[in-house]
Amino acid sequence: MINFRLKKLAVFFVQWLTFPVFILTTIYVMYSVQFYELSPVTMQMTIFVATISTVELLERWLPHKSKHSGGASSDRRLNFTSFVVLMTVVDPLLKVLSPLLLSQLVIVFGWPQGFTLFPVDWHFVPQLVLAALVAELGQYCMHRLGHVTWLWRFHSSHHSSSRMNWLTGFRVHPFNMMYHHLAGVFILMLIGINETVLFTYLALSGVLNIFQHANVRFKHGVLNYIFSTNELHRWHHSTQPRQANANYGALLIVWDLVFGSYYHKRHQFPAHLGLFSSKNYPVNSYWRQLIAPLFWQKWGID
Repeated sequence: MINFRLKKLAVFFVQWLTFPVFILTTIYVMYSVQFYELSPVTMQMTIFVATISTVELLERWLPHKSKHSGGASSDRRLNFTSFVVLMTVVDPLLKVLSPLLLSQLVIVFGWPQGFTLFPVDWHFVPQLVLAALVAELGQYCMHRLGHVTWLWRFHSSHHSSSRMNWLTGFRVHPFNMMYHHLAGVFILMLIGINETVLFTYLALSGVLNIFQHANVRFKHGVLNYIFSTNELHRWHHSTQPRQANANYGALLIVWDLVFGSYYHKRHQFPAHLGLFSSKNYPVNSYWRQLIAPLFWQKWGID
């Protein structure tokens, strides 16, 4: 009886507190880095690895759908391949090219040294909130366009899995990642965001991406009206357009509430996850998904 009660208590704390604890810890740690001789990139990656490790364990212990935790070997292999490409090629490339592009824009437009449109004199927390709102608005727009324009040819890769676990969040076409970066993080750099605030936002985005795709029975309550939680994001991966064309937020769900694309049914789960139509789409090949946008009509993809 005691063991049962302890397990029940442990489940309660995991379901309700794991996510907010990671959010608050990430903010505190990234804010504190500036006062010590620590690399913000190193701390960002440490938080990233810790989040993956924790969620991976919880998917095994407290899965929402048992069949989604491990997934078919081909599905997990595809997700892992995409993860490696994004982390070792695309992300480093963006980190190198973004400052170069920014410096060229400064030269072209003749902006003075130290020019900024961002309120860097504000307290850290209001700066972080503003940064999140600005970046999330840009990414929200691109994400929504990715469902209703030719950009779907690239974004469809993210929806091609019939399972949902933390690795699903990294099944992303490189071009999809690039234009989201330009619409969000690069805009923040362009308006002169404080470095600490920028790295904190990046760290939070990494944490959210893992948690929002987690196959864990988390419960978020009121946080479902602030963050893009896994309770909300699972509907975005539904095979039903009414459910999937909603909840576009990456970190925040605020803009979905503003623009009427918020969708949530408590204590329920989409009947099926994946593409609206997978006709001729290479769901089991990462490399064919990379070139699918170029052969969309030739391959007869719906």
